[in-house]
Amino acid sequence: MRKYPDTEYREELSFLILEAKFIQAERSVIEKQSARYREAIDEYYSFANEFPRSQFIRKADNILASCQKGLANAEKLAPTEQDDLEYFKLYDNNEEKQKELERKRAEQAWDDQY
Repeated sequence: MRKYPDTEYREELSFLILEAKFIQAERSVIEKQSARYREAIDEYYSFANEFPRSQFIRKADNILASCQKGLANAEKLAPTEQDDLEYFKLYDNNEEKQKELERKRAEQAWDDQY
C-alpha cells in the first residue's frame, strides 16, 4: 500500500492489515498483548474512517469487539511488578499463572495485615 496507495485493493488490504494485527495481539505473550490490542483498535478506526461502507465493516466491527474484550482481559492478567514479570516469563499456562499470582497477592495481603 505504501508503494501503490491508489491500488484498487486498498480496502481489502486495509482490512487484512486489521485482521493481521488482531491475530498478532491474540497470539502474543501476555506482556505485549495490551499494546498490540491497542494497535489493532487504532487500525480498526483508521479502516472504519476510510471505508465506512465497506463490505468488510461487519467483520471489522466483530474484530473491534474481540479486541476490546482481549484488551480488558490482558490488562487484568498483565504482571504489575518485576517479580510477577519474571514469573510470567517462566510459565506458559495463563490459568496456572493467574492462580499463582492471586495466591502470592493473598499471602502478601495476609503478611501486611498481620
